[in-house]
Amino acid sequence: MNRRAHSLLTAGVVLCTGVLLSSFVGWGFKQRVESEAADRFAFVCEQITQSIHRRLEAVELILRGGAAVFAASESVDRQEWKSYVDTLQAMNELPGLRGVGFAEHLPVKLIDRHHATVRADGFPDYAIHPADEARTVFAPVTYIEPFSASNRHSLGFDLFSVPETRSAMEKACDTSDAALTGRLRLPLADTEGKKRNGALMFIPVYRKDAPKETFDERSQALIGWTFSPLLQDDLINGILEPWDQQEGATLDLEIRDGLDRASATPLFDGKTGHTASADSLFYQSRIIDFNGRQWLLEFDRTTT
Repeated sequence: MNRRAHSLLTAGVVLCTGVLLSSFVGWGFKQRVESEAADRFAFVCEQITQSIHRRLEAVELILRGGAAVFAASESVDRQEWKSYVDTLQAMNELPGLRGVGFAEHLPVKLIDRHHATVRADGFPDYAIHPADEARTVFAPVTYIEPFSASNRHSLGFDLFSVPETRSAMEKACDTSDAALTGRLRLPLADTEGKKRNGALMFIPVYRKDAPKETFDERSQALIGWTFSPLLQDDLINGILEPWDQQEGATLDLEIRDGLDRASATPLFDGKTGHTASADSLFYQSRIIDFNGRQWLLEFDRTTT
């Protein structure tokens, strides 16, 4: 091999080696950047998950405070309930919280007395609705604050008339703990004449000083439930807003009621038209378990 050919070969080997080394270094750098980005995204997903859980716990605390109002008084009137809710200013602090109410546990034999009491409060046309002569127990919305246009029509609505809400209310009484319904479309979730997806959270209210250690004692002591309607879109969007834009990419969050993705009820879809994919580099999943009600959260990133 002459000297010229040898030089060309050497130069070619050096060039190929340099290209390979550059490619390897570039690939390693790309991997490191993607890994760091995925780690940052996972951190954001964890923060959002914790924020949603804390939001539910905050609503539970408000409802427990409402139950404590009943525990501290021989009877709670409409003005006292309004004062409690006004003091909280919760609707300003918790997006998605539509109100704070009380639903009375009402055997059929007490309906006439209940009607007379509420009508005497300034609602002469008040009646429990929907009417159903077959049931023996009712749970009408007795107080709801703020008493705004979107909440006013819910006064007297029998929450036991909806199987999903009755199940959650009975669970709350049985366990003496907060219970959350699945996705609902109730008059309670109406806003500006439009029905929206929501859920209801319940806390049981027991008769003052009554024993509550056993299931039977709790059932006997039950006088009603404090409750709040929650609009999931407002609740979740209020949490996502600070995190929505991340390094030129858009955060996508989908929430389902249940852990089986195929059969779980959709609760929230942050980016309609995009589905979080488990094959994505940024895909993350989390579970929120709120007293047995399990939500599956799936996160992904989409470029803007």
